[in-house]
Amino acid sequence: MTGSGELAFRSLWELSELVWRREVSPVQLVDSYIRRISGLDEVLRAYITVCGSEAREAAERAQADIEAGRYRGRLHGIPIAVKDNIWTKGVRTTAHSEVLRDFVPDVDAEAVRRLRNCGSILIGKTNTSEFACGGTPMFGTPANPWNTKRHAGASSSGSAIAVAAGLAAAAVGSDTGGSIRVPASLCGVVGLKPTYGLVSTDGCIPLSPSFDHVGPMTRTVADVAVMLECMAERPWRAVAPGVTRVSSESAESPRALSGLTIGVPREHFFDAAEPDVRNAVDAAIAFFDDHGARIKAVATPVAEELGEAFRVLARMEAFEAHRSRLAELGHLYGDQARSRLLMGGAFGPADRFRAVGIRDRWLDEIRLVMESVDVLITPTVPFTAARLDIGAGELPDMSANTAPFNLCGYPALTIPCGFDRAGLPIGMQLVGGPYSEALLLRMGELHEAHHGWQAFEEPRTLLP
Repeated sequence: MTGSGELAFRSLWELSELVWRREVSPVQLVDSYIRRISGLDEVLRAYITVCGSEAREAAERAQADIEAGRYRGRLHGIPIAVKDNIWTKGVRTTAHSEVLRDFVPDVDAEAVRRLRNCGSILIGKTNTSEFACGGTPMFGTPANPWNTKRHAGASSSGSAIAVAAGLAAAAVGSDTGGSIRVPASLCGVVGLKPTYGLVSTDGCIPLSPSFDHVGPMTRTVADVAVMLECMAERPWRAVAPGVTRVSSESAESPRALSGLTIGVPREHFFDAAEPDVRNAVDAAIAFFDDHGARIKAVATPVAEELGEAFRVLARMEAFEAHRSRLAELGHLYGDQARSRLLMGGAFGPADRFRAVGIRDRWLDEIRLVMESVDVLITPTVPFTAARLDIGAGELPDMSANTAPFNLCGYPALTIPCGFDRAGLPIGMQLVGGPYSEALLLRMGELHEAHHGWQAFEEPRTLLP
């Protein structure tokens, strides 16, 4: 049997191999993660609720099933974490709000139901900002495992920390304007915002239903594929019609990306990038160029206007989603969440009309751009993790490069591509047309195979 101290930073794929070969048991996995959570989470604050006894019972059932030959696949017996705005049957789902402090759903969210059916084990509910839009008044602000004096990103930060710090094999997050991709980038893990509707949001407490997505966060690109296979509402492995496939040749082939066109939208998406971030993403572009892709500069002028349009439309939808609860229980909301939600109620028809017009022009623009390229590449976030002592009102816009793809619903994958001079992770974002997840993952795997980010040095703050 493999020692539990060696398990925390193994990929989901590797762990599933060990479980299948019975070199590691699901019970051993759960015990290993629970020990790490007990030792680290007081500082990292990745979790709101830890399902210790429930997870161990589930692990014992999984172990018995596997020993009896009832193996369900790569997720069977694997401990995963779920963001605390996503319903979990019998386990409280607070959305980090006093409003829902004691709420225990009687059903799973659809994505969670699918993951459980594949044999995964819920090890805990991860920290989030209040209703995925406010502060962290009840359970504290999560800390970045690479430097605990730094932010861990947007509202799915607890899920990103759990993966990065070896507190779960994989995690589920939600993404309305970048809340999967931003913390994944800042914490050095992989995160996917799938095509809008590919993964059900049923049972995810709504923020802005037109923009809400649910997706996986993992240590490796292959692990995302394992999670997505269970979570998706429809088959996704076939590349969308008309999209060039990545060559199935060895990753060592210098022509692995022959026939693929990668668009680089410099304006807006690179303008605010710190030098270390720009250099890391440019190196990734050069890598894809060296492997046969055609690199093409593309223009997306409407992107400059999207911040305003997104804020208006997302906050108007969020206000509508919370209107009745605010009227009854508004005093229980934290100050930041309440003020942001009420701001959505202050917008009027003229604001909406103008924002919808910008969004429609963006939809036309991005469709036209994607007719000439297969994939776009940008920095996921233009900078690395900010200091925790910087107030919420002073933080730079973390979603400038991610929210545009919530507005159009296109799939977007973030993968690690380097570190800044302070040792903080940098992420790059790959964006494709609708249902092109397979293409994005193949590209991500190619880059990962050459750079080995899944094996990078463990965050220095972590215990052995």
